[in-house]
Amino acid sequence: MTDLTELTVAAIRDGVANCGVLRWRTDEKSGPAIFSLRPEAISLVSDSEQAPGSVPFRGTLQQQLYAGSSELLEVKCGHEQILRVRIPASGPLSGEQEFFFSPSDVIRVRE
Repeated sequence: MTDLTELTVAAIRDGVANCGVLRWRTDEKSGPAIFSLRPEAISLVSDSEQAPGSVPFRGTLQQQLYAGSSELLEVKCGHEQILRVRIPASGPLSGEQEFFFSPSDVIRVRE
């Protein structure tokens, strides 16, 4: 597992991007699109206060790698949807957790 930007394919319809369990408002035109979301742009609800307009989601922890002051999590969000999340070191986690990200941190990848 590497700490790379997550690339995900979404379907945009009526100003909403849909990617598995993740849904957020966007100004992009309707159709398929590839988006990028950096692991450090995703927060654990228990570590941070969720800002208004953020995108909440739940996921099951698959793997947790300790890296000094931070941890890299592999989170299963749906049938085959897995995201990497980098959070401040917080100790062992397990099971289902709540996360969120800001739609402003999601970047459309131009092809």
